[in-house]
Formats: sequence, C-alpha cells, structure tokens
Amino acid sequence: MKRRRGGTQGEFEIPVTPLIDIVFLLLIYFMLASHFVHNRALQVKLPESTGKATSTRNQDLIITITNDGHFLLNGRGVALKDLSGAIKAKCLDPGNARCSIEADRRASVQMMVEAMDAAKLAGIREVIVETRVKAMP
Repeated sequence: MKRRRGGTQGEFEIPVTPLIDIVFLLLIYFMLASHFVHNRALQVKLPESTGKATSTRNQDLIITITNDGHFLLNGRGVALKDLSGAIKAKCLDPGNARCSIEADRRASVQMMVEAMDAAKLAGIREVIVETRVKAMP
C-alpha cells in the first residue's frame, strides 16, 4: 500500500466550497426578504372587527389616516387634495392595483370616505379597509 507524504491515516477534510455557496445563498435570500418587510411609520389603532382578517402584504398602495386628520400614502405624507394624483403617479396599472386604507379608530368616517373617493378617482378598483380582529371573550 502506498502512503501519501505528510498525511496521516484517518485524516479527512470538510469540503468548504458547498458551505460557502449555501452561506451566500442565505445572505442573498435575507437581503431580498428584508425589503418586503412592512414597517408602519405611525402606530395607527385600527378599528376592531369580528370578520376575517385580511393581509396588506400583497397590497400595492397603503393609505394611512391618522387620528388628527393627516393622510399618508405608503408612509409619506400627502394632502387630501393631492391624494388622487399621488396614487396615479405611484400606480403603473391602476385598474389592477389594490389599495388598503388604514384609518385610526378615532379618525372621522368622512376622512375614510374621502380617501376611498381619491382611490376610485385614480382608477383603483379594489379598496380594502383594514381592521384588527376583535378578541373573543
């Protein structure tokens, strides 16, 4: 039997190349996934509902209405008179886009209706009002 020079019997090496490949793939995955995390700029207390919860993760636009009457479109402040134009500017295809309205429970119903009207004027067909699922006793 031939022996290799400088080597001892039973010595083995762990292949590092596949490990590096896996680490890079995980790194790329987490870098891409971190961009899809939805962080709310303001803490809005949503109204409660006993209905089924919906998710805003697939929504194209999010209109937030604060309790003091400010409107935000995807986290950026916008005036009510400019809301429809801002929605049109954000949407490439308003007919297929979805819009979610997150109104604070203390905000007036009139503000929510005005946000819905602005979305409809911009061509959005699907408008969802976000609520928080009410805890059952």
